[in-house]
Amino acid sequence: MAFNLAMTTSPSPLYHDDASVIEALGGPAELARKLGFELPRGVQRVQNWKYRGIPEIERLRRPDIFGAVVDDPDADRIGPPVEVA
Repeated sequence: MAFNLAMTTSPSPLYHDDASVIEALGGPAELARKLGFELPRGVQRVQNWKYRGIPEIERLRRPDIFGAVVDDPDADRIGPPVEVA
């Protein structure tokens, strides 16, 4: 009988759509620094967002990092800021 079977057959982690936003902003460590979070706990906090999504309150607090909040009920999510020429 194999008791450690689950350890060897665990599925790969499923990322939230916001994981790509976090990576585009420099990864969990860099984003935690930009947000002014205490390290190393802040890095773990941002890493968790890759699975759970970036909390809306963080997006609202920091439009300079995450971009302006779109007031569109059909919008799926808010992306990083886009520079306009």
